[in-house]
Amino acid sequence: MADAEYFAQLEEFAARLKPEAARLDVSGDAVAAWYERFQQEGLHIGCSVRMPLDGAGFCRALEILAMASGAFAFVALQQFVANMNVGDRFHDPVWPKVGVAFGHLGKPEPSLPRLQNGRANGVAPWLTGAGIFDQVVLGLHDAARQEIFALVDALHRPAFTHSEPLSLLACTGTRTVRVRLEDLPVTDDQILKIDPPGSKAHGDAGWVLYQTPLMVGCVRACHKIIAASPRVDAAQKADCERTTEKLLDRIYSAFAGGDMSEGARLRAEIGDYSVRIARLAAMASGAGGLLITHPAQRLYREALVYSLMAQTDLIVNQAIQVCVA
Repeated sequence: MADAEYFAQLEEFAARLKPEAARLDVSGDAVAAWYERFQQEGLHIGCSVRMPLDGAGFCRALEILAMASGAFAFVALQQFVANMNVGDRFHDPVWPKVGVAFGHLGKPEPSLPRLQNGRANGVAPWLTGAGIFDQVVLGLHDAARQEIFALVDALHRPAFTHSEPLSLLACTGTRTVRVRLEDLPVTDDQILKIDPPGSKAHGDAGWVLYQTPLMVGCVRACHKIIAASPRVDAAQKADCERTTEKLLDRIYSAFAGGDMSEGARLRAEIGDYSVRIARLAAMASGAGGLLITHPAQRLYREALVYSLMAQTDLIVNQAIQVCVA
């Protein structure tokens, strides 16, 4: 499948997904059902060896989905990141549904998952897509704090126990849970790679730009609401479009040029802008914008979630600088 065909199919899928956005925000069953279709149509292979995408392609694919449903795009993001990590591990005609649970690597908390003598114990604080993904790329530490990535079964069971879904500000339908590991067997052939201590924290600092695509989609969707509103005059719509496109062009230029140096700054800027433009989209929607099921109200909550997720001290500091500048 060529890139152009893949993106065209994503657009068509997103058009079918969009009317379900309010239900997907709160219903894990709805997200699971739609994700099954996503797999059946072969669209979950983005960033895999079967559908390699560059940075700009990664951003575009998630933008398309996030414009339709932030909750669904949040789950698809997990798959795309997992696909980057599994290489050519899978050979069956149908690529499996795979998520990730390794954002905790590089943190010092003693309760985080640890591998010893082929058994994993501890708590993985964040797994999105519980009951949706069949497998997960799990992050573990060993006694020397090496960072181990292992491909394990994501099924809820005594050795891999899911909490109840976390009550998130938005995207509760993503079935985001904590996972308790109790004597989980991890064999050598399940290990994808082992990195030196501190690798994840160092890598996160260099890949912050990859946290922006969901916000890009959110901003695009908010801009469309404002552009269609009879309450906003033509000059204001033009100003909004100009400001929006200027920021999103900078993000796409950074992806296209492989320039990760401005990632933290761009993440801070679009995080701040996504919340502000979502508030304006709700205002432009009149009284309907107060309804919890209204697209603008949902987008506002999604913007907050995306701004708050995957925080580091650098991200927080950049966000404060942007906000008070």
